[in-house]
Amino acid sequence: MLSDQEFENVFAWKPYRPDWPVDKNADQTILAHFGALIKEMINNHVFECTQTQTGEVTNYLEFLCYPSTVKDDNTDQPGIVVCISLCAPVAAFCETLFKKDKKSFVYAFPDAADIEIVHTPGLKPIEKELLTILKKYNTNIISNDFARKVLPATMIESLDSLNFGNTVLHGLFQWKE
Repeated sequence: MLSDQEFENVFAWKPYRPDWPVDKNADQTILAHFGALIKEMINNHVFECTQTQTGEVTNYLEFLCYPSTVKDDNTDQPGIVVCISLCAPVAAFCETLFKKDKKSFVYAFPDAADIEIVHTPGLKPIEKELLTILKKYNTNIISNDFARKVLPATMIESLDSLNFGNTVLHGLFQWKE
C-alpha cells in the first residue's frame, strides 16, 4: 500500500510522492483533485452525506454518510465515517454511531479496530456505493490490519493530533488546532 518512506511523508503532512498533485495548503489543488469526488459524495442518490473535515485543520477530508431516514432528534443512529488523505491516495471507513439535531452532529473519530467494518444491514448499500466511488477515484482503502499497526515509538512521541491514538490510522489521518 504505502512504503515506509511514503508513510513517513504522510505522517509529516507531506505528499507521499513528489508527483502527488495535491498541495494540502492550497485549496485550488484540493478542489482540482477531489472536487468531483466531493460532489459525488455530497450529492449521492444512495445516501445522505455531510462533509465534516475539509483539510483546514486536518490532513484529510472526512465525510459522514448515512441513510436518508436519519432523524434530527439527537438519538444514536448508525452511519459510516470516511477519511480520505490529502497526502496520498488512501482512505479509511467504518461504521459509527452518531447523533444529529437540526444544527449539529456528534460522532467520534474511528477506532482502528473498526476500520473496514460495517455490520448494520441498512448501511450495506452505502458501503457498496462508497467502495464504488473510492475505486472510481483511484483511492486505496487501508485494511483493518494496516490501520491497527502500532506506530514506531519515535512517531508516537512526535504525534500531535486531536485524533488521540497511536496506530497507523492516527498517523495517516491527523487533526491539529
